[in-house]
Amino acid sequence: MAGDSFLIAPEGTRGRSGELLPFKKGGFFMAIKAQAPIVPVALHGTAEAMPRGRFWVRPGVVRVEVGEPIPTAGLTIHDRDRLMETVRARLQTMLAG
Repeated sequence: MAGDSFLIAPEGTRGRSGELLPFKKGGFFMAIKAQAPIVPVALHGTAEAMPRGRFWVRPGVVRVEVGEPIPTAGLTIHDRDRLMETVRARLQTMLAG
């Protein structure tokens, strides 16, 4: 439906090192097809609260940082890789800060 939002995890899973893993292309394909902006969200502190391979959450502080929307209006599937690079760079900056 028009106006609906969807959430994706572009890596598809959590890494062990804290570094961003390679992005999967499906979510970017969906965003371009819907012409929906991508709002990058960086999660800080999640590796400590719930390390990969653990099925329980430890007490801790998780900070959620919401970035500025990245428009997809006018983009085509041929722009997907460039869009992925833009989102990745934005998230890396957010995670470093």
